Amino acid sequence: MGSAKGRSGAFPFGGSATALALVIGLATAPARAEDAASAPVDPADIIVTGAQYQSPIGTKTDTPLIDTPQAITVVSAERFLEMGALNLQDTLRYTAGVRTEAYGLDTRGDYGFVRGTEPGVYQDGMRRSFGYRQGSRQEIFTLSSVEVLRGPSSMLYGQAPIGGLVNTTSKRPQFDFGGEGFVSYGTFDRKEAGIDVTGPLLGDQLAARLVAVWRDADSQTDHAREKRWTINPSLTWRMGSDTELTLIGLVQDDNNGWTGQFLPYVSTLFGKDHPLGPLPWSRNLGEPSVDKVDYNTEWVSAQFSHRFSEALQFRQNARYEWFKSSQILHYADIYGGSPAAPYLDPADPYLNAVFPEYAALGPNRVLNRYAFGEVFHSRTLTTDSQLQADFATGPLTHKLLVGFDYAHYKTRERDAFAMSNNGFDEDGNPIPPGTTPIDAYNPVYGNVMPLTFYDVPDTKQEQTGFYVQDQIKAFDKATLLVGLRYDRATNDTEGAERFVDHAWTTRIAFLYEIAPGVVPYVSYTESFQPIAGADFYGQPYDPTRGRQYEIGVKWQPDPATFVTVTAYDMKDSGRLVNDPSNPNNQIQAGKVRTKGFEVEASRSIANDLDIIASYSYTRARDSNLSDQIDAGVGLSTNQLESIPKHLASIWAMKHVAVTDEAKLRIGAGLRYVSDSYSPTYDVNFVPYTLVTPDYLAADAMIGLDYGAWRLSLNATNLTDKKYYTTCLGRGDCFLGLRRTVNFSVGYRF
Repeated sequence: MGSAKGRSGAFPFGGSATALALVIGLATAPARAEDAASAPVDPADIIVTGAQYQSPIGTKTDTPLIDTPQAITVVSAERFLEMGALNLQDTLRYTAGVRTEAYGLDTRGDYGFVRGTEPGVYQDGMRRSFGYRQGSRQEIFTLSSVEVLRGPSSMLYGQAPIGGLVNTTSKRPQFDFGGEGFVSYGTFDRKEAGIDVTGPLLGDQLAARLVAVWRDADSQTDHAREKRWTINPSLTWRMGSDTELTLIGLVQDDNNGWTGQFLPYVSTLFGKDHPLGPLPWSRNLGEPSVDKVDYNTEWVSAQFSHRFSEALQFRQNARYEWFKSSQILHYADIYGGSPAAPYLDPADPYLNAVFPEYAALGPNRVLNRYAFGEVFHSRTLTTDSQLQADFATGPLTHKLLVGFDYAHYKTRERDAFAMSNNGFDEDGNPIPPGTTPIDAYNPVYGNVMPLTFYDVPDTKQEQTGFYVQDQIKAFDKATLLVGLRYDRATNDTEGAERFVDHAWTTRIAFLYEIAPGVVPYVSYTESFQPIAGADFYGQPYDPTRGRQYEIGVKWQPDPATFVTVTAYDMKDSGRLVNDPSNPNNQIQAGKVRTKGFEVEASRSIANDLDIIASYSYTRARDSNLSDQIDAGVGLSTNQLESIPKHLASIWAMKHVAVTDEAKLRIGAGLRYVSDSYSPTYDVNFVPYTLVTPDYLAADAMIGLDYGAWRLSLNATNLTDKKYYTTCLGRGDCFLGLRRTVNFSVGYRF
């Protein structure tokens, strides 16, 4: 087998030039048509003018949102920055069907749910997430918009979760000179600066853009700092009126402490009943001197288009990405016994034999700990080629799309794992520990033991997909959308059997404009998702499969109003859920049946007041929990773990002209998340359902535009409400973000 170090040239992180040549070659091999959907769009038009904005996310064609038979939300950068978003999950806090901040504050990633599932993450229409990994957290200042496609999308995108996907759109060069710069300061000593400059280099043939960001901040978690720098250049070459090539590159370096502490629910959710009270909201149970979440990402992409004629166009996108993760995490062991009694008994034999100083501290305060480390490398190639033909057959018009996409994902990894209680050997001698316990109520840091790393088997995943889709329109009123796709996916783990999966997925939808601006639709869609890599114990995952029926109506009585109402019924099997006995592992669930209802509305009044409102109902039934309830186990609901049934939000933004040059911006919003549930055990190992309480959070902002200057003051969780995003039956709770205030000064030119 051999170690990863011995494989010559396996991961050329310095080979950006080679990859750029590869991507350009892939993108320019055949000529292709210019993608009308990629034309620059005024961000202010994105949400409220669904009939005018042509997002390719739902069909991969230049189809208006109102004519797309699926629930879609597109949030512009202007919108999410006004709302005070600081990361990717923040951009979707006011979006129907999306539960953000699902696992609280965590520097490892942006975690949330779309229709009760963790969504696939895409950028510029190409896949970023493989299994539970998404690469580095995306820098939102490099984005022009964030799009959510709710429901299965495998017919177009291949391997994608049943609940939907999140697609981010990169900023592209513009042929008009302009840009902006900003500096900001906020809660937790958050310091940030950024610049975005774009314009022509050679008349109307060549344009460039450069986006750069620097950040340095403390965090809500004690002794956990966050640092980042990002450089994002891009270049657009118009080879003629019908041909265009855009090259985009990104280098991002994150050096962070770890904020995602696994705090025991007996000292958080039930902290008032604990003899020593609740733990502080900022408690760090790790080792701040060594704990880290360091990510490095480098990628290059090419987006090429060519129009052969008014009826035929070709598009091709490609991206090559290198990613490196270096992590060391120390966290509390609350998983070995009853989650209701995680603290060590002072009479514990191992504790007294190895750590007598901790045994002397008394009951209800000392926790065992785990230590985890990884050095993870991946490289990813994704491509998507599309040929679109627009033609008519009698009274029918066709928008025919034929596509081929390919993904290659390869990993190399070294891990370390240690415990503070390794038990006794057969002679009754304590086995030396790999880390130390911690006094949760008065932690003393610095008791660090070196970790021993071991090679993890290399993995490789490949996916090849062919798809065809036809949008058939009759009499300018009715549209039938039919699509079919074939996927072949392979999953190779070093030293193990190769897994090969084949799948056909379909999409059938019908919509009809029954009155001007009123478009009801029905659809049937399927999902297929092989899961990259293996679980914590080296066992490869089986693919997840699912199907969905959806009915909805889109209403746009005028350009300033857009309303979407949908109801859906989904069924899937094999989705990844948290392992109740190991926080660094995920296991596959049985069958899950999800039914839901969503309403999303936006309205612009008198060109100076914008309102966005949404409501979502999600009923996700876990067959495993249903079986336990039927067997008489003391659980009160079969709702899938961590999925609230109700989500609601409203945001309003008012623009007030103070003088000819000065304009005031005032915004406020409310976000509601209902109870969520998780099966657990009491101190006697009797099952019951753990309830995470509902919460209501408020956000607000005030800003002033004066000429080219832009001042903004944003407050998130304005009332400083303490809330839990999720408490899991395995024993831990995740904390919501306390009030944060951020002041920024920007200049546009």
